Amino acid sequence: MASFGLGRKIKAVPLISSIAYTTGDVDTSTGIDLAGAESVAVVVNLGVTAEDSVPAIEFYEGDADDFTIAAGTKLADRQVLNEPDMDDTDNSAYVFDIKPDKRYLKVRFSEPTNKNTVVSVVAILGDLADTPAN
Repeated sequence: MASFGLGRKIKAVPLISSIAYTTGDVDTSTGIDLAGAESVAVVVNLGVTAEDSVPAIEFYEGDADDFTIAAGTKLADRQVLNEPDMDDTDNSAYVFDIKPDKRYLKVRFSEPTNKNTVVSVVAILGDLADTPAN
């Protein structure tokens, strides 16, 4: 029988609120605290996406919540356990499973051809030490 208490076993943390992306990089301003979470998934939600748009996301970790992307450590390939290929499909979601070594996480979203894309990014922290999630 299924358990219907999933919401008490995970914590969702917005990284990038829904925006209409047009150019440049979009970085999270504050690193999210991963303390107490045994697993982390990052969900990238794309709305209407320009044709031939190929969005990209990079993950960075640091020891304090105020680290900058430039001062952070980009996650190595071995730390991104699932990395789906994003494309220009409208209204799609992509789930990245990651294994950071440090306590705080930030992301950088970009679309190299600078075309219009609607995006939001959320981290899902799972297997929490404190249940229910705060």
